[in-house]
Amino acid sequence: MAGTKTKKSDARERVLDVAERLFHERGYKAVTMRDIADRLDIRQASLYYHAPGGKEELYAMVLERSMERHRQGLEAALQEADPDLSDQLRAAATWLLSQPPIHLSRILTSDIPTLSTKEVKENLRELCYNSTMLPIVEITKAAKRKKEIQSNLHPDILAHSFLTIVDGLWYHAEIQEIGGSKERMANGMIKVLLEGLRPR
Repeated sequence: MAGTKTKKSDARERVLDVAERLFHERGYKAVTMRDIADRLDIRQASLYYHAPGGKEELYAMVLERSMERHRQGLEAALQEADPDLSDQLRAAATWLLSQPPIHLSRILTSDIPTLSTKEVKENLRELCYNSTMLPIVEITKAAKRKKEIQSNLHPDILAHSFLTIVDGLWYHAEIQEIGGSKERMANGMIKVLLEGLRPR
């Protein structure tokens, strides 16, 4: 009995792994259930065993798993870092750059709005916020309380800007191959974010 459960769990994880890669590469709209089945080398009907609700349910499962991984990783990285904002942002950037890019803007503006169920859309938006933006928002609020940064900066704007820049570093590191390592670029970006562009 335990062996059967393990096989089912392994098969489910394999489906989620492949679906996540395809959704990540192409976005929700461009991926079909047939694409996922073909990549897995299984019949399309077999996917409905794991996701009876079809592509939308499968996407929600993939995003929930991905966001939980990001939440856990970010929280662990931030707990290990020194409490000042620079070290906290550096720890967050280092961990995020060790993962495939999130494509948070695409998820929020293109993928999730395509889904048909309002409740699912709201739940996934909240999940994305809590898993990626909220940890950065919290360290920004702490920095404001300690007067490390200007008090008029909105934490949500700073957090989204930070995550968007980190996603952009992937493009420059992997596609354009400029500026050295991703970590070096992240350190430079954080310095500019905290100190500005003007020479001191």
